[in-house]
Amino acid sequence: MLERIKHNAVIAIGILTNTIHLAMPVLELFGAGTCGKYLLREFSRTHTTYWDAVPGDKVLADPETKKLVEQHYRKLYSNIAIPLLQFTGPELEQQTRFRGRPNAGYIFSEWALITKKQKANLKAFDVLAAGSEWNAQVIRNAGFPCYAVPQGVDCEIFKPQERKTHLNHFLIYSGGQYAHRKAQDLVIRSVKVLQDRHPDILLVASWFNIWKNEDGYEAARKAGVRIAGLPLLDHESLALHMNQTDVGLFPNRCEGWTNLMLMDYLACGRPVVANTSTGQADVLHDSYSIGIRGTDDELVEQMIVGVEKLYANRGLLGEMGTKAANAMQAWPWSRTAEGLWYAIGETGIQRN
Repeated sequence: MLERIKHNAVIAIGILTNTIHLAMPVLELFGAGTCGKYLLREFSRTHTTYWDAVPGDKVLADPETKKLVEQHYRKLYSNIAIPLLQFTGPELEQQTRFRGRPNAGYIFSEWALITKKQKANLKAFDVLAAGSEWNAQVIRNAGFPCYAVPQGVDCEIFKPQERKTHLNHFLIYSGGQYAHRKAQDLVIRSVKVLQDRHPDILLVASWFNIWKNEDGYEAARKAGVRIAGLPLLDHESLALHMNQTDVGLFPNRCEGWTNLMLMDYLACGRPVVANTSTGQADVLHDSYSIGIRGTDDELVEQMIVGVEKLYANRGLLGEMGTKAANAMQAWPWSRTAEGLWYAIGETGIQRN
């Protein structure tokens, strides 16, 4: 009871200040958790910030995040009179039963069409922001105003580093949860053709994640692909491995956001061959990426052509990579936090 009284007193004071309450995961080992971690850090720099856990958020990633959580943790006991920002769930529902003023939802949906149930769930929010322009347009088409607020990239971790290994190989990188929407099956198909033509090509993949799913590494080996499968890695180690490769393949069939692993890879100064049909389009440019789109067969053929272009013209790797790293400097996490705060302020519901 005493803790609840203290909490309510803090909220009452918070109405008079630049205050926000976050309800989101803060675990760097998957995309939404990475986003939550950096938003907690960025908002705490510029606002009075509170944080409450969401279902499934049981393990923290690093000492800095643990310290932030200890400093900002406040359990939600009731509706609050300050902005509450939370991720929408799988069915675009609230992650907590409590509301803020305004009640803001951050959407990472890969539905091209919004169902009646999802529309009903979205009505609980006063303001909506989505992780890409494509995703925001899907929500607008369903009849809801929605801001496009892409995520950021930590260029202090993901940055160009010296390549130290596999100097006699041409290394293709693929990352992300092994799933249909990430289209690693298309990566396997295209790399198999490329390896048959060029024996020095090797696939380096980081397809593990914290959820149990199909073993993509075994699928690649059964298809006859030579693959170096990475374990689950912290971001510093992942950046080191990314820097040892030449080009990334991201044929993702659908991305509701811009794809954090794509942005991380570009920030390491590496060019990509990537699908421009959904959220990834926000951060891609033909000066540092080869855009692809179409049917599965077309994506496979375009990946083969794109990789062979870079394979035959190694000078392009450095030129495009430098432009990629420079471009990602324009996407700091502070930009994401500022975009969300702007969206919250545009609701017409009082904030201070």
